[in-house]
Amino acid sequence: MRRFLRRIRQFARTVRKHRILFASALMTDMNNSNIFLKIDRVADRRSGHPAFLYEGQTITYAQFQRQVCQVSWLLTELGVQAGDCVLIFSPNAPDYEAVFLACCQVGAIAAPVNEAFRRKELHHIAANSKADVAFVHVSRLNVFRSNMDDSPDAPSKIVVIGDDEPVAAEGRVLGRLDDLLGSAEESREAFHCTEDTPCLIVYTSGSTADPKAVLHTHGSVGYQITTYPDVWDYREDDIACVSPPMSWVSGLIMTTASMLSTGGTVALLRRFHPERVLDAIEEHRATMFFGTMSMYTKILDVLQRRKADLSSLRFCMNGGEPCPESLVKPAEARLGLRLIQAWAFSENHPLVAMRAHDVNAPRGTAGKAAPGVEIRICDPEGADVPEGAEGEAWVRGPGAMVCYYGNPALTAEKTNAEGWTRTGDLIRRDSDGYIFVVGRASDMIIRSGANIAPAEVETALLEHPGISAACVVGISDRVSGEAIIAFVSPKPDASLSRERVFEHLEPRLARYKLPQEIVFEKNLPVTANAKVDRSALRQLAAEIFANYPDKAA
Repeated sequence: MRRFLRRIRQFARTVRKHRILFASALMTDMNNSNIFLKIDRVADRRSGHPAFLYEGQTITYAQFQRQVCQVSWLLTELGVQAGDCVLIFSPNAPDYEAVFLACCQVGAIAAPVNEAFRRKELHHIAANSKADVAFVHVSRLNVFRSNMDDSPDAPSKIVVIGDDEPVAAEGRVLGRLDDLLGSAEESREAFHCTEDTPCLIVYTSGSTADPKAVLHTHGSVGYQITTYPDVWDYREDDIACVSPPMSWVSGLIMTTASMLSTGGTVALLRRFHPERVLDAIEEHRATMFFGTMSMYTKILDVLQRRKADLSSLRFCMNGGEPCPESLVKPAEARLGLRLIQAWAFSENHPLVAMRAHDVNAPRGTAGKAAPGVEIRICDPEGADVPEGAEGEAWVRGPGAMVCYYGNPALTAEKTNAEGWTRTGDLIRRDSDGYIFVVGRASDMIIRSGANIAPAEVETALLEHPGISAACVVGISDRVSGEAIIAFVSPKPDASLSRERVFEHLEPRLARYKLPQEIVFEKNLPVTANAKVDRSALRQLAAEIFANYPDKAA
């Protein structure tokens, strides 16, 4: 009997010991801000549910979870330590998100790179990040190597992701990810992070300067993947059709990571193509689609030639570009849904968003400030403007960047000690708190002392049924300071002339806002982030009209 009681006491001590250890581990886990853990917990709960639908594949949460843990093992084997940067150069793929989360798991910093970048940008990124490891899609391997191999800062280890094409291990190329994971171990342990631990660098594209390296933390990304599902009502049974590039915050975090944190499914496209978007929505019965205004315009062009069953959609999100009513209305009429607007930028996400069920939101608004976000509207001297007036947006909130990585001077220029960031965007706010985005302060044209927002002229141009795209720039003018030049892309089979465009504009704009010249271009140039390249058009306008009367030489 005494022996039995002794065993009972030993068992009780063992239970208490393991209960204490379990409680300690649980507290450590609860105090760990690592983004990996947030999605790992969802994967446990949704293990058999599809996480990704991609090019004929269905990848469950359990399969995706296993891949993330194996990639984190590989990172450790390759010598990646906490705080190291890891480059990702690829079109959209589930591997992309797996590498990002694996970087989070080991405490490294994921650095997605726009696949449109070439030698100048890639050399700058290599020098800025000091990354020793790069994950490169097989379809971009030759591009990456031909533009990067002569850089003294080029990563010494390249892991190939993507399709099943054979890849020889030679030089910097270690081989295909799947092959390297053949002996991979799985560990669910995560580097202990605070809210301030860095995890992501977003390289923004500049048309005249090197890409800016926007550094985010586990705290700022965690805020994003919590707030977007709340504001836009993500659900576990949602299937989100995602086509924005994962090198953008919108593709990697706002859409994909946020949907995974909810337990829904991402119907991922390698890149945007209007036909494939419509096919994916029909095939998967997608409930949500994320796009820019130019994406919706291209989708509408396709819908004029073919039918598509879009009845499964319950929300369509729209942001990243000006959204004139002349484009929004036909899109909404065809989709049968109101486009849910938003406004943010790489340095701070989210800022302003229209809530999914906000039936009172006025036309043209991007929504109200996201929870926890503060917005000031300032004049050029930094003083607050009166209610309803336009001014530059100064913002601060939980989704803010830490800094421009490796560029303290630019950080000091754009931010201050109180945590405010100057956005360069012109906005106004109505009495109910709704935000309206007017344009970029740097794009403002000053003609004879009057400020002219290019977006206003572009909106008037886009109301013409024969115009598919428009961009307005200013060039130096000896007489009036700046002349207004409008670049217009006609729709197919449209019969446009300078005279007809002016006839269209005159009743819509004050005379001083009318363009001095109109240039017809079949395709307007775009930046690496797929936005109209205003800087290139400004330069082109200066060249075209260099000897034009009244223009400065």
